[in-house]
Amino acid sequence: MEIKKPNLSFSGNLIINGLEIKDVPFKIIFPETQDTKPVIKANLDEINIPLYAFPFKFGLQATVLDSTGNPRYIISASKIYNLGIKSGYDISGNKNTVLTGEPTNLKIKEFFKKASNKKEKFGTFYFWITQSLLLRPSCIIESGFDGNVSVKNVWTKSFEIAKDVQLDFINYYFYFDDSEKKNIKISKSVLAANLSGKVNIETGEDIFDDLDLFLKLVSFSERRKITCYGYRSIIENEFVDFYRGDISVPKENFEHSRNDVLIDPSIFSNFISHALLAVNNCSFRGYLTDAISKAAYCKYATLESEYLSYYAAIENLVNGYKDEHSLHFILDNDLWKKFSKDLKGFIKNHDYFKHEKIKRQLVYEKLSELNRSSFGSVFSSFCQFYKIDVSDFWSLGGHEYSLTKIRNLLIHGGRFEREKLNLLINANSHLKWILERCILRILGWDIEHSNVSPSFLRNFISYNLWQQKQLF
Repeated sequence: MEIKKPNLSFSGNLIINGLEIKDVPFKIIFPETQDTKPVIKANLDEINIPLYAFPFKFGLQATVLDSTGNPRYIISASKIYNLGIKSGYDISGNKNTVLTGEPTNLKIKEFFKKASNKKEKFGTFYFWITQSLLLRPSCIIESGFDGNVSVKNVWTKSFEIAKDVQLDFINYYFYFDDSEKKNIKISKSVLAANLSGKVNIETGEDIFDDLDLFLKLVSFSERRKITCYGYRSIIENEFVDFYRGDISVPKENFEHSRNDVLIDPSIFSNFISHALLAVNNCSFRGYLTDAISKAAYCKYATLESEYLSYYAAIENLVNGYKDEHSLHFILDNDLWKKFSKDLKGFIKNHDYFKHEKIKRQLVYEKLSELNRSSFGSVFSSFCQFYKIDVSDFWSLGGHEYSLTKIRNLLIHGGRFEREKLNLLINANSHLKWILERCILRILGWDIEHSNVSPSFLRNFISYNLWQQKQLF
């Protein structure tokens, strides 16, 4: 989506390993689409640092004054990655050396009037969100006979993402001139989360953690990544634009429809309220949110990497269950020390190893694995505890091409030839469905109220072929 903004030139301080170099000419090139990031260019002609010694990371701090000597802009980016330095000559023969960098987080604060002395602050935040079927407001577009077009929101979606933080999801419109036609204005809209009224936060960054958790659950529900890539705020005399560079922003996908989602839009509000509470109360929240991220992210480089990521997500959940129920080891440390000592004595005196010191050592190195609970056993206990039924899916173990054996084959460098590729494609679908069911049950959500229920999956060929044992 186009979000054009004029580039900004100014002088500021270049920060290198804590050292400030003053009055360096900078230029910020703003992104034209939501899936790109701003670029910072610095002119290095007056800097006496060898180009080969220039660091990979640097910073920027600038205060730009207006005609009266008061601050107009305060610009900061504590971490900027060096994308390269280019030297050349202009038409007058003057040397021109330019450093290009990508900031992880860029903040531009603009002052436009004198601040008030009120203790309570009122303002507005717009957090920019990538496209989402489940968050976008419902609207009616009316076209008049005179050519005017109006957009009327008929249903704005609002969610409380944290205590006393209520966000309204709206379409925010940017207007800019058509570069090819005179007197023509173009309007583009982006999805925004709006926070207005009395402000209880100092900066938009203060709610990034809560907003990111909320959007992870939205991504999981929608089966595609949804993220916040920055914000704009207006609080009294301050106008702030913040660009996030520490996240990946997905490209727009207009083919994604409500048939592709995990949670139907009609029950999404109930689900998200329930899920937020469940995640915050989960004893292994870190494992759970990591698994949710892996389930929601769909743009993997290869089918093999996607499969391994889903399997790792299930392992995350099982590890959280192990932590909660102390199931990592079969014997405690003291008992295992005694048992392993006895076992080593047995191996040392066995006819097969009595005179084979090297072979004995190889066996000793594997002994610690005997005290670890098997993944299959703990997964069965995990499913029983959370009432997860995966009997209608491709099994994790038990046959030549079980999901676990496929995982082991891939992680140890194995590959599927073309004639077996369809098997991997179908196995990947089943593994993802298992992962989604596991997450939903940990959240305490009824599987029947999702698009991974048996009644819904009967519409999929891969699901039916497994039931008929026709995938091998």
